[in-house]
Amino acid sequence: METQSSIDVNEVIIERIQRIFDVAEEYGLLGIVRENLVIHSSEESDKIAYTLDVSKAKFGQYLGFQMKLNEDAFANAKDLSITKLRSYSYHGFHLENPNKHFIRFDYEPFKERYAPVHINAYKQKWGDHLVFPDDTNLDISKMSSPIAMKIFNRYAKDKGDFPTNQETNQPYVEIIKNGR
Repeated sequence: METQSSIDVNEVIIERIQRIFDVAEEYGLLGIVRENLVIHSSEESDKIAYTLDVSKAKFGQYLGFQMKLNEDAFANAKDLSITKLRSYSYHGFHLENPNKHFIRFDYEPFKERYAPVHINAYKQKWGDHLVFPDDTNLDISKMSSPIAMKIFNRYAKDKGDFPTNQETNQPYVEIIKNGR
């Protein structure tokens, strides 16, 4: 994927924000998301924007798992139906061995050495800076924080069910494909 300043998503920004809240509530994370989601708009600006910056979140039933969610997006007031992702980083890991049992989905538009949209995982087993479709079957250009929460909830249940294991990761492919 070429370096670009944003990923355009055919999604109304207000509906995207609502989906973040809905999925956060589903997984018992509504309070932490409410505290860390900032929505920006003004009459002078021609944009509405939000920043989600959750530095530490745990699923109540999976205490050995932790995740971080960072997402920055905006829409032009003239066309709120196109949400533009400026960046994202969704990082989930098992605390007992976070260096081996982690996955991070990144969109960093101004990366110089690596593709701006990529997956970081345990390098020795899964590879690092994985890019769709060359290195992974996960179409990470479709990622969002609600999708990341769903993926992390599944991965939190079983660290052996690794999202980048292409032999067994079809449920993860479906989560991304369907947004569920």
